[in-house]
Amino acid sequence: MKKLTTLLVMLFFTAGMAIGQTQNNEATVDQLSVNNSEVSIDQQGTVNDATAYQNDGGNFDIDIQQTGSLHEATATQQGPNGGMEMWIKQIGGDNNLANVTQNRGQNHWADILQEGSDNELTLTQDNTDTRAEVKQIGNLNIADLTQINKAFNSLSNLDVTQDGDDNYAFVNMEGIGEANNVRIYQETNGNSASVTQLLNVAGNNADLEQIGLDNMMTVDQLSDYNTANLTQHGNDNTATVTQQD
Repeated sequence: MKKLTTLLVMLFFTAGMAIGQTQNNEATVDQLSVNNSEVSIDQQGTVNDATAYQNDGGNFDIDIQQTGSLHEATATQQGPNGGMEMWIKQIGGDNNLANVTQNRGQNHWADILQEGSDNELTLTQDNTDTRAEVKQIGNLNIADLTQINKAFNSLSNLDVTQDGDDNYAFVNMEGIGEANNVRIYQETNGNSASVTQLLNVAGNNADLEQIGLDNMMTVDQLSDYNTANLTQHGNDNTATVTQQD
């Protein structure tokens, strides 16, 4: 994104932090080799960028809120120790972008809300006990979501809600954990949901529901002990399920 005015903040610390801004600003916070760390960024207006990076530690928290349009939020947490929690809110505008990554460590949690149209979210959670709740309210939104589980006796859980027209949800879940569980709910017209669930110990579970017209859902489950529940309300909808080991 083009910036008229740029404010760069780069800090290394173990305490919390809060930033409030108007527009055409950039905030970058790096926390390296620390534990029990928090980042809080609040931006209002238009064309703001927020970047938060926590690496080589554990028990991380990131909270980013952007109000308005044309914002970009990039949040990255990398273990190797302890839990990770993340809250991203982009509200009151359009054309916002969020890139969220949680890698290594345990007990990943992400809560992401985008209100408006033409918003895009990319989420990757990689390691053990991954959980995420995603909500997009508006039209022409895209959610590209990946969960990778690398430990036995751990779970991947994903809950996605899209309320509006012409939204897309793409989900990829894989790993050797206890189970992959996904729920997708889409309401109104022209929405699409695609789920791919791979290698698992106890099985994959997909629960998809669409309310409206001209909607489409696809589920591919490529392991044993799979369960798929697909529900569509309305006309001119399409549903496809493939299950194989």
